Amino acid sequence: MGLFPRWDELDILPPLSIEPSGEDRFVNKIAQPNTFGWMFGGQCMGLAIAGACQTVADQWVHAASGFFLRRGPVDKATTINVSRTFDGSSFCARDVTLAEDSRPVFRAQTSFQRPQSGVRYSDVMPTVAPPEKLQNIQQLMNGPDDRIKRGLTRRISVPSLVDLRPLSPSAYAIGEDAGSRMAWMRITALPDIDQNQQRALLAYLSDYWLAGTAANRHDNLHSDVRLLMSSLNQSIWYFGAFDLRDWHFFKVHSPVSEMGRAIARSDIFTRSGQIIASTVQEVLIRKNNEETEPDR
Repeated sequence: MGLFPRWDELDILPPLSIEPSGEDRFVNKIAQPNTFGWMFGGQCMGLAIAGACQTVADQWVHAASGFFLRRGPVDKATTINVSRTFDGSSFCARDVTLAEDSRPVFRAQTSFQRPQSGVRYSDVMPTVAPPEKLQNIQQLMNGPDDRIKRGLTRRISVPSLVDLRPLSPSAYAIGEDAGSRMAWMRITALPDIDQNQQRALLAYLSDYWLAGTAANRHDNLHSDVRLLMSSLNQSIWYFGAFDLRDWHFFKVHSPVSEMGRAIARSDIFTRSGQIIASTVQEVLIRKNNEETEPDR
């Protein structure tokens, strides 16, 4: 079977586009391969949330947790099956399975809440340089520092429509800050979309900076070792409303790695300093000299 259309990056939304294919069943036909040629993990997370959102009215997704079971397809359609687990007056829950044919490749639990007022507080965003004074990834790739360019090339590069500006290029690309990354991010061309679509998109984008942060910390300790990585699971929690056309700041840190598993966790702030989402990913990291994704 021939490959389904690959994403041309002219529009940020196609990787999360879905079509109805039965009751609470949807299909995606836009393949976005990762470094190893399988479906990009962020696409799995984003599709699960996008599918769940199609079965909910007047509530926003506030939490999602998913497990990567198998390699996702790039040469077949991905089916998104949604189960209506619970419907309450303020909250509802949906279980979602992504499958290739009948084989599940990703499973997620999602929870939705009707927007309402409540107690508010937030950690303070670090005092950092504004995005206007920083270079984006494309500018760094065209810059004079070969170490930065090699480091960025080894990790999954962000789509050109995502304007991502690291606070410290060396920390972001080659791990010179003990497994921490901080950067500004916005989408330069995004049509008007609703809040649930914004949230599915943020879940998708977050996979670009989580696993690489854990790998950077390992590289900082063992620079001569080739690493192979595979996402195991990811969770994300949303707070206030946001618009990804605006600048957002994320800080991400990988605090621990043991038995070949590391975690990376991130807070995402508005430019005014309010946390709008937090996310955590567990990633499998193995030493390997082969250019293949590690088996589970």
